Amino acid sequence: MLYGANFLLNKTFFESLEYSIINDGEVEVQLKLNKKERLTELFTVFIGKLTLDCDRCGEPFSFPVDYDNETVLKHGKESFID
Repeated sequence: MLYGANFLLNKTFFESLEYSIINDGEVEVQLKLNKKERLTELFTVFIGKLTLDCDRCGEPFSFPVDYDNETVLKHGKESFID
């Protein structure tokens, strides 16, 4: 089964984060979840830009975001907690 969601993270979202270093931004998020019998595949894509303050001069600058990842979650009775 394939599930998916797309949404936009914008200034309203980043302002709601306490102690955030992000001043502004607009990032499109795409999530896809492929659920199989013994595992689940999670595909994530983040594309956009963030406005941050420079550590050296303190001036705001635009930081590009382009992230693509695949995570595999295995189902089972095994425990990894000691």
